[in-house]
Amino acid sequence: MYYTKKLLFIAALCSFNPVSANDALLDNANLWLPAYYQSYLGDLKNAAAAVKKTEKCHRLLSGKLIEGRSSLDHLIFSFRCRTQERYSFSVEFDNNTQLISDPYDPFARKKEENRLRKERERVQRYKEICTQEMKNRINEFKRPKILKDNNLDSPLVKDGMTVYKLSFDSMSSKNKTLLYKIECKVISDNDYQIKVSPRAEAMPSKK
Repeated sequence: MYYTKKLLFIAALCSFNPVSANDALLDNANLWLPAYYQSYLGDLKNAAAAVKKTEKCHRLLSGKLIEGRSSLDHLIFSFRCRTQERYSFSVEFDNNTQLISDPYDPFARKKEENRLRKERERVQRYKEICTQEMKNRINEFKRPKILKDNNLDSPLVKDGMTVYKLSFDSMSSKNKTLLYKIECKVISDNDYQIKVSPRAEAMPSKK
């Protein structure tokens, strides 16, 4: 009995509710949204209208939410279109960026792969620069000790800058523990800033 109820519950979560688009602009296409996302019908219709207005989409056939790649604050839709020559194709619409892309275009995929590769290389290069420069600066202090709680793999990226942070302790001339934090702000490969400032309190130790 428990097994049957569990199956019914899963089926309810995965069910889709059809939405009929009667607007002539949308060619009466079949637009679908999961029940949980029904409040985003307007977003789906706006995305469908944007896709329909593209030169290649002579007729809009269908549209739906890509559940596995979407969240409530980032919707990604998939649409099926037909060209004037009756060739069918699919496109994706990112509701945040309002960009339309062809997931099956090999040139687009290659371009995106290259962009991601360059981004990974840039992040790694900035990390290496900052790690070395921060350690050089930290070594100017008396008996420095970099805290293990730091994480250089999650830099802050804001306003075109990448910021790496470390916390460390050192000793005063009277052998009193001093608490510091150091930041490395990178704007480009040859443009970065190092800043050391006191920490308000010690970082909690791991148990």
